Amino acid sequence: MLSRIKTLSTNQFTFLLALFYVCVFNIPLFGIVKEGIEKQADVNYIFIATIPLFLVFALSFIFSIFSVKYITKGFFITLTLLSSSVFFAALQYGVVFDYGMIENTVQTNTGEALTYLNFSSVVNFIATGLLPALLIYKVNIDYKPLVKELLHKILFMVAMLVGIAVIGFFFYQNYVSFGRNNDQMKRYIVPTYAVGSMIKYVNINYFQTPLVYL
Repeated sequence: MLSRIKTLSTNQFTFLLALFYVCVFNIPLFGIVKEGIEKQADVNYIFIATIPLFLVFALSFIFSIFSVKYITKGFFITLTLLSSSVFFAALQYGVVFDYGMIENTVQTNTGEALTYLNFSSVVNFIATGLLPALLIYKVNIDYKPLVKELLHKILFMVAMLVGIAVIGFFFYQNYVSFGRNNDQMKRYIVPTYAVGSMIKYVNINYFQTPLVYL
């Protein structure tokens, strides 16, 4: 089966990967959305239906930036394995990978970390991490000549921005209101929140000069 995976263009690969992330890794996020809906007396279900679309457009745009020849597969295999663990922690334990959680994880000894290794975590890592990573490794990505590839990428990214803009035009107030009432939602968006927290941790602990108090 893996040997018969069709050839995908960079944009097709990017869009399908974003779709996978939204449909699988962001399941805990949609649980938070469901809780938010239950707290509201008046629900605009068309707005609710745009949330996964908005995520697909946004992730497709972001992923497209990193869909560059020679780094695409390595980058997204690493990101998918990381996202698999983040997804399981949120789904199983309600844990989000913010700055504090990353700090605690780094400081956790091996023995304590192994207590989280169980049958469920292994099955999840295989199903949502290793198997998708293998598919990413096996898939054939058709890279066009540089100028043509760049043009196609720009058009794709513009199309994603247009999709985001259309949703924003019709439902901006809904997003602002729903986001304000359910502020924790952004912490469950995979992979952006976890990656942002990791960058923040690395920046503070390895690149910033510690303040000297006199």
